[in-house]
This record gives sequence, structure tokens and C-alpha cells, in this order.
Amino acid sequence: MNWDAIGAIGELVGSAAVVITIAYLAIQTKSNTKATQSAAVAQSRLATTGALEAIANGGESLAVYYTGLRDPDSLEKERRGQMLSLDTAGGREW
Repeated sequence: MNWDAIGAIGELVGSAAVVITIAYLAIQTKSNTKATQSAAVAQSRLATTGALEAIANGGESLAVYYTGLRDPDSLEKERRGQMLSLDTAGGREW
């Protein structure tokens, strides 16, 4: 076996290693993307649950929420911020 053949084999092995590494990184990136999306969904559900619990427990949060739904312009600046944090439906302009 001569040095040219050994060099060709080395290049072939190196090329295969690069392809395998790129495939591995693609798989890891896809897995990381799924994990990040799942975490975002879980965080969103947690925030929604917190807002719904605040409304369901009644009291001031319930009053602010219903007043904000009926007449958002009647809310003071601080209450408007509270309404925004309770409003999980989105898409509304306050």
C-alpha cells in the first residue's frame, strides 16, 4: 500500500466523520427545538392557569376583570395593567 492510498483512505474517513457529525448536530437541534417549544407551551399554560385562578377566586381581581370587559376605559391606569395581566384571551387593545 502506498502513501497516496493511505491519504485517500484518510480523506474518506474524515469526510465520513464530517457527515456523521452534521447529521448528529441536525438531530440534536431538532430535539432542542421540540424541548424549547414544549417548555414555552408549559409556561403559557401555567400563566393562563394563574390568571384564571385569580379570576375564579373572586374578589378584586374578578371585579377588575369584568369591569375591564364591559368598559375598559373606566379603569384607572393601575387597574388597566391588572386587567392586561388577567386577560389571557389576547388580541384586545386596551
